[in-house]
Amino acid sequence: MKMTGREYAKWLRTITYRFLTLPHRYRMHIVVGLRLLDDEDEGSQDFELFKRVINRARGRGLTERLERAIKEAVARKTQREKEE
Repeated sequence: MKMTGREYAKWLRTITYRFLTLPHRYRMHIVVGLRLLDDEDEGSQDFELFKRVINRARGRGLTERLERAIKEAVARKTQREKEE
């Protein structure tokens, strides 16, 4: 789906917020699982890492898979919090 600039900005804010509110292990599971982590990312701060990850996902045509993985991780996290 083609997005306008405004739609893309809103989508990017939403997905960034969701990603950065996940625990570190969830975030790493997502980026490693989609093979979006590179050696150059070692030591990167969370926001900088996500900028790189989203750019790689866009370049590799994986934005939908990334978004789905983040949504699933948020749902799992929410479910675990309810069970506690």
